[in-house]
Amino acid sequence: MTCVSAAIICGMFAVSAQAQERPACPTGVEAGWHWAFDEDHVWLTSPDTVVTWELADESSTTTQGVTFSLYWSSWYDFYEGKQMKDGDKKLQMGFFVPPPNLEIGYVDAFAQGEPETQHDYFVQLKSDGEVISTFEQNFEKGWKSTNSKNLFVSASDNLLAPALLSDLKTEPTDLTVEVRVKDEYAPKSRDPDAFGSGSFTLPSIGTLADELKPKVEAEMQRAQASRVYCIEPDY
Repeated sequence: MTCVSAAIICGMFAVSAQAQERPACPTGVEAGWHWAFDEDHVWLTSPDTVVTWELADESSTTTQGVTFSLYWSSWYDFYEGKQMKDGDKKLQMGFFVPPPNLEIGYVDAFAQGEPETQHDYFVQLKSDGEVISTFEQNFEKGWKSTNSKNLFVSASDNLLAPALLSDLKTEPTDLTVEVRVKDEYAPKSRDPDAFGSGSFTLPSIGTLADELKPKVEAEMQRAQASRVYCIEPDY
């Protein structure tokens, strides 16, 4: 191979690597909300929202900062009557909620950092006392102490999710997350242990999600055209 040929090939690899470098997803702050979006999500974080926890050992504590997420995906006819529809897309909602750490039996529940520990958790969501999503709808999830930060709580029940979204757009909304935990090695027949419940009031999101939706659609077009997807925030 000649020196000229080698230089051309090296240059092509350099350009290709540079072209594939992923940008950070767009972020900003508006009306107290820290927002971010990618090609099919919007995340709205209320950093000042306090979660008050009543725990299984009869203690209480607080954590702070809750993120509301919206996710749009392809709609298929068999979703009718089972999933929430937004235009021609399926819309799913959820919350990222920071839990406290508590030892329950053999489970060091929601520990963070080293050494690495793991366990399963189950959640149920209520809004003003009404069940929005059950433990069964919030399928079994795993917690890993080295990289998990928040509980993820689905709020996508077809019957109640539209009303919840409407409430969130118009007024502060009271929400409660009930949590259970289970050792990852425990037999499936064993019931999970009660961890406690966390309650918080989320400020109204107003029109922020609606304003960001066209930007999400534009980001999808950009990502599909370039085949380079932005790096989403870590929740």
